[in-house]
Amino acid sequence: MSHKNKPVKVTKIGNWKCNINNKSDLSRRIFKIPAGKQNATSDLYLSFFHRIFTPEDGWLRKPISLGFKEAPDSEVTNDPNGRYTIYHIRVEDGERNHLIVNGGCLAESWIEIPDKP
Repeated sequence: MSHKNKPVKVTKIGNWKCNINNKSDLSRRIFKIPAGKQNATSDLYLSFFHRIFTPEDGWLRKPISLGFKEAPDSEVTNDPNGRYTIYHIRVEDGERNHLIVNGGCLAESWIEIPDKP
């Protein structure tokens, strides 16, 4: 569902293969938005760069800038080697409908960034 409470078509599901032991790669650090915060109805896990909409000020913000902490490793993966996968979605008309409802929280979907010439 979009932030306007309308269904949006998912056009692609992407994923990154990650390892919890690689904390130097910021994009693979996982932050937890606990249920009850930012309108989340269940715990929401986002990568370091994934942003959520803050209704109080109308901005998209990274979880760390809102004071949320990294999720404990045990909540990210149960793989003994620390492997896990991050999934993200691209929605149709993502330039205008780039916020989706994720567990009650308005979260940024996958936005295409054009290649530099």
